[in-house]
Amino acid sequence: MDFIWERQPDHVPAAPSHREVADVPVDFTPNRRFHDTRHVWRTTEPMRADLYAPPPAITALAAYIRPGRSL
Repeated sequence: MDFIWERQPDHVPAAPSHREVADVPVDFTPNRRFHDTRHVWRTTEPMRADLYAPPPAITALAAYIRPGRSL
């Protein structure tokens, strides 16, 4: 599972996925919309299989494709 962090995560001493995203709104004027940038870090964390539940749409699609068989 991927997580986006606003600060470098403590549990990952050298998080290599440092990025800059432009998602802080500054000006909403139609002809000059502008967003400031901020730094974020992305990490991939393991997740136990018993914590994962597929979204309802995937469950419904699987039931349609394979009637009588669950995920």
